[in-house]
Amino acid sequence: MDKFKILIIGPAHLSSKQTPAGGQEVKVRAFFNHFSSKFGKKSVFIVDTTNWKKHIIKVLFRLLYACPRSANIVLMPGKNGIRILSRICLILKRRKSKMFLLAIGGWLPSITLEKPSLSRILKKFDLIAPEMEYMKKGLEEQGFKNVSVIRNARPFVKLEKKQIKRPSGVIKACTFSRIAQGKGVDFAIKIILEANKRLGYRAYCLDVYGAPQGKYGHDIIESIDSFSPIVNYRGIVDAFDTQKTLTKYDLLLFFTSISSEGFPGTVLDAYHSGLCLIGFDTVPLKELIVNGETGFTVGINDYEAAVSLLVRLAKNQDKIYDLKINSLVKSGDYDAEKIFSKFDSFLL
Repeated sequence: MDKFKILIIGPAHLSSKQTPAGGQEVKVRAFFNHFSSKFGKKSVFIVDTTNWKKHIIKVLFRLLYACPRSANIVLMPGKNGIRILSRICLILKRRKSKMFLLAIGGWLPSITLEKPSLSRILKKFDLIAPEMEYMKKGLEEQGFKNVSVIRNARPFVKLEKKQIKRPSGVIKACTFSRIAQGKGVDFAIKIILEANKRLGYRAYCLDVYGAPQGKYGHDIIESIDSFSPIVNYRGIVDAFDTQKTLTKYDLLLFFTSISSEGFPGTVLDAYHSGLCLIGFDTVPLKELIVNGETGFTVGINDYEAAVSLLVRLAKNQDKIYDLKINSLVKSGDYDAEKIFSKFDSFLL
């Protein structure tokens, strides 16, 4: 009998007391918590690959110990770890054990196309589980037959429609992601300021949440002081405690232009908190936002379209409320228990 029902391999950020800063860590922790709750903590082993290159000996010893003793091996690595970890696990696992890849981000179809040797390895897995339909299609076009979409997921409190507030007075907008290059926080600030200017009154305020990344992030935070009280930095919120913060807002602005975004956790935050979501029309967001029903997309860096949209919404706040309700309804498609259960059905 195997010692462990589940072995999880991925960046869980377990050694730090800080809130996980990225979607990878949040997703790994969400699945780890689910498996521990369902199968018992003693049945789940985790190899935390956070900064794994700095702790490679420790990671290797944990893999040597856990792989031969696990019925199901679930890889949840980043782009840089998949080539090494997939090979190691296939060598170390028992013949009867199952191998899974829960892909985090949208990079997988491009890297398997670039690396035929990796593609051959991953085709031996029992399941490749990307987060998005466009990723599934890309892999199937490369000959993968072991693919099923497993959406991004983590538990949220189920809200009722009566808990969703109508916009009243100043429309409350926020950003809720890492403050990093490509996340569009500077774009959100600019369009909020310009919309207020064109309307001639303070129609919007914007609160910025998230961990600053690099010079870009710290420069954004420094610049925000000059825009107060319209724009304010509100710090970092625990990824598993977002609803208490977000339900007081009306709009969530997410102008990411990162092509490898996959299924952004910010979308889960918006839907489960009943917020109208506005972002760029990247491939992931076009799949996830029902344009005009749960939110809106505009062309990447289309400043005029974004400002004009905010001006229109300020003049029709009932539309914002309708979209907030639609978003809450849409959250049912991303119920964590349903998504976890779908994955559980593949396990030994």
